[in-house]
Amino acid sequence: GKPEIFTVVEEMPEFPGGPMEMMNFIRKTIRYPRTALEKGLSGKCYVRFVVNVNGSLSDIEVVNGVQKCPECDAEAIRTIQMMPLWKPGKQKGKPVPVFFNLPINFQLR
Repeated sequence: GKPEIFTVVEEMPEFPGGPMEMMNFIRKTIRYPRTALEKGLSGKCYVRFVVNVNGSLSDIEVVNGVQKCPECDAEAIRTIQMMPLWKPGKQKGKPVPVFFNLPINFQLR
């Protein structure tokens, strides 16, 4: 069968370079959807995905999206799909697949 996907492990998966690098990556990669700009929409998009044993990301899904802005949700998914390989999570010293939740902020400047 399929391997168990963990939600909490001894060593959580990490974006290369850590959380600050991840925030920089998101800031550089994300494009505010034009429709959201025109309508003045902003908010948080909560995304969940699996960090696999090889550091690749899969099963990317929006758990709770930006109100009235499917384009924001699609952009959050596109941004995560562009991420480099992560440092996988570990349990008992072995890499295991781990669910990761990530809020992505769509904030008008």
